[in-house]
Amino acid sequence: MSTTPEGYSPAQVAGLGFSYPSEWQRVDQPEADLVLAWPEGKVEGFRPNLVITSEATDMSIQRLSTRAMATVLAAHTGSYLIACDLWGVDPVPARRIGFTYTASGSTINVEKYLFRIGGQAVDFTFSCGVRQYYSLEPLFGYIARTIRPAEVAA
Repeated sequence: MSTTPEGYSPAQVAGLGFSYPSEWQRVDQPEADLVLAWPEGKVEGFRPNLVITSEATDMSIQRLSTRAMATVLAAHTGSYLIACDLWGVDPVPARRIGFTYTASGSTINVEKYLFRIGGQAVDFTFSCGVRQYYSLEPLFGYIARTIRPAEVAA
């Protein structure tokens, strides 16, 4: 019996399973493990998306989150770090990092969920326009709460 709700599809990436809206589309991006985006043509402006990346690492979740925040500040002049919160998917240590930055005259809101599982760092990054955020934050939060170690999610 599937635990994935109607209207959602299951996925597994880098040792973690999760559910996402079935209407979201996969987008090819060679640097990422998986990119999912709002259906094309259904939104004006910035296209909300989820980008998942992974890398082998021996760093702790504390060092990974510190590096992620430093990378944001270095990569996006004028970026604003909102929070770095403890997050957890027992027994996988994680952090939730929120920030905004400006690109092409638009303010982009980002929620990054960073996991340390086995010898890997796995990064789920949700992005949307700042004006889209209040309507999308519940969806981003729901998807994040479905993330589980793949053997539990199966």
